[in-house]
Amino acid sequence: MRKLLVLLSALGLAGTLYAADSFTGTWKLDTAQSKYESGPAPKEVTLMVQEGKDTNDVTVKGTDGSGKPLTTHLTHPTHGGPITFLEGGPTDGSTESVKIVDANTRHLTTMQSGKEVATEQITLSADGKTIREVTKGTLPSGKPFTDVAIYEKQ
Repeated sequence: MRKLLVLLSALGLAGTLYAADSFTGTWKLDTAQSKYESGPAPKEVTLMVQEGKDTNDVTVKGTDGSGKPLTTHLTHPTHGGPITFLEGGPTDGSTESVKIVDANTRHLTTMQSGKEVATEQITLSADGKTIREVTKGTLPSGKPFTDVAIYEKQ
């Protein structure tokens, strides 16, 4: 479950990095500034975002908190909507959708069996160099969590 939450968090950020030139590029997780209540923090995560005309392409690579590799490839409409996983997506039947709030803010909702299980607010800093992702959800145990991930543009 922890791997899924880390993956969803990374994918959530990746999925929201569309529809704005300032979100394209390569981003690395700053593990020292990030905080995870949902379990062990990933050891590393790199997001590569390429903006397209109608869809954007995102590749997520890294290592989860237990040392296992994370690899995901997905696309998303440039103006928001459902994420399409091409490789490494969730296997629990969950779905994700992105709402473009404004040029520097994205909101992601993760649903499972028709029930909201997590939300993410992703904010790009004014200088375009840092992304702050706040993920709120509930663990399978019923305990709520808030994770904060900080990504730096490379």
